[in-house]
Amino acid sequence: MVMVGPGTGLAPFRSFILHRLLAQQQQQIEDETVTDSAEGGNGSKIVCGPMHLFFGCRRRDQDFLYGEQLTGWHEEGSITLHTAFSREGAQKVYVQQRLREVGGEVWGLLEGGGHVYVCGDAGSMAGAVEVALLEVIQREGGRDEAGAREYLQQLADSGRYERDVWFS
Repeated sequence: MVMVGPGTGLAPFRSFILHRLLAQQQQQIEDETVTDSAEGGNGSKIVCGPMHLFFGCRRRDQDFLYGEQLTGWHEEGSITLHTAFSREGAQKVYVQQRLREVGGEVWGLLEGGGHVYVCGDAGSMAGAVEVALLEVIQREGGRDEAGAREYLQQLADSGRYERDVWFS
């Protein structure tokens, strides 16, 4: 799962992550119970693939919502966290730049059946993220611009590319 959520766009992704982590924890408890008992399990397993969160805000010290929790999840290996703090350096850095930087990983996730979710400002961020995704698909997937657009549309049609965006 690839999640792009600058600022308050983080809210649904934090819920996704918590839900998946709790499901994995519950599965581990059930597996231990089945192992300790003479009864067999029902055979259903919860399989959660990698989770990449692209989070951006202006300043880490002012706007990094749930920063300690996100960093903790990253450090324990539960998620891969890509941050972009646009007002901390000499040049502004945004989530779409981080997306391009790890385009090979993103492409691998897409080709492996991954989903992309974008949540946040529709005014500029969502469009810029879509352009970055199209560039990744072109570069990593060896497609031309039309082929990249078709691939992204196929993701959207199959429910694997979703945008929950608003105008501010």
